[in-house]
Amino acid sequence: MYAEAVWRAHEVPSPEALEYVNQVRRRGFGVDIKTPNEAVDLKMMDGDKFAEALLAERSFELCFEGQRWYDLVRFGKLEEGVKKLAKYSSVATSQAQNFQPKHVIFPIPQDVIDASNGKIEQNPLWK
Repeated sequence: MYAEAVWRAHEVPSPEALEYVNQVRRRGFGVDIKTPNEAVDLKMMDGDKFAEALLAERSFELCFEGQRWYDLVRFGKLEEGVKKLAKYSSVATSQAQNFQPKHVIFPIPQDVIDASNGKIEQNPLWK
């Protein structure tokens, strides 16, 4: 997560961001996280490839922690991810066919809107 924050703050991949990704990779491969390792480390790359590498590393690192939806939304790849998954699941096929832009944000629960005395309105895409 910190590697992503550093990358987004600089708007280009930086050696610092790459080092944080590589430290996570080194730990995963069971080598010293502070010592560069050619067999494990990613090399410097351009912004689009770095974004893909970050997304892939997060999927490996957090595969069972329920973070993928948030990652795909943040990277603007939710629809692409749902359509890719549709190749492997009939449930995902239905979701891919029904995908709409509103699915990248949550609706505001109706009880919250009701309790706000008209001060909170539904997200525009969910009206």
